[in-house]
Amino acid sequence: MDALARRVNIRVSTSKAFFCGHLYQVSLVSALFTEDSLSDCFSFDIVVDPQHQAKGLGGVLVDEALEYYEDLKNMMFEMFVEYDYCVHVINPHMKTLL
Repeated sequence: MDALARRVNIRVSTSKAFFCGHLYQVSLVSALFTEDSLSDCFSFDIVVDPQHQAKGLGGVLVDEALEYYEDLKNMMFEMFVEYDYCVHVINPHMKTLL
């Protein structure tokens, strides 16, 4: 997972843990990292290998992240806590998805 992020030159925060991804043959080619603890807002990082970009993998992982966020938000709502998500995007294509 770290090797994929290094190949793409993206630094994944140490506060995030691997959530899910896509394999091609035996290699991880995309990964979603989410906060591993509840904080004031939900944050995630997505990494896609350059050879597998523009194939929809990032979009699928965004959908996974937002679905997970909704689950967390509902859980927080039951505890009467407001829960938002933070958006910091470096990829122009990803910016259009969000």
